[in-house]
Parts: sequence; C-alpha cells; structure tokens
Amino acid sequence: MRRLTADQYRQTISDVFGSEVSISGRFEPDLRRGGLLAVDASAVTVTPAGVEQYDVMARGIAAQVVSASRRDALLSCRPDNPTKADAKCAAARSLIRRRRMTT
Repeated sequence: MRRLTADQYRQTISDVFGSEVSISGRFEPDLRRGGLLAVDASAVTVTPAGVEQYDVMARGIAAQVVSASRRDALLSCRPDNPTKADAKCAAARSLIRRRRMTT
C-alpha cells in the first residue's frame, strides 16, 4: 500500500467530501533522499505515532462529514419514521454522494 503525501491526502478529502471539510492534525514529515521525496516501500513507513495522527484526523473528518449541517448532502434518503426500518431508504442505491476526482 502506498502512503499519500500530506498534499495528496488533503486533496483526496477535498475531492470526496468537499473543500469546506477541514483537516486538523499533523502529518509525519516525508522522507527525502538527495533532495527528492523517497517513495519506495523500503523508505516510506508510518510509525505508531503516525497511525494515531491519521486516526485523529480521520475522526475529525468523519465528525464533520456526518454533522447535522452536512447530513443532507451525505444521505440520499430520509426515513419516514427515524425509529423504524424504512424500505424506501433501504433500497436507495447510494448513501454517499461522491464528487468526481480531479487530478
């Protein structure tokens, strides 16, 4: 699995969830060799502290994405009764509205 750079991670989150989603937290510094980013599997790793940082950032992103103010953009269907299963919403094709990825 390839590790995204901080810029790639930010752009991916923006493409998928929108530019208004903020990312708070620190990324581990990218390793450089000869002034260039090291991208081979033997050089690019994620430390346990780095995994914790990704977890903190992901939880913050998830909280924003499913917040009450953004819920309508995320969920394509609202049940008639929020306490009971709703066949109309269960049959919905997609619960997540995705934006087209940009390069």
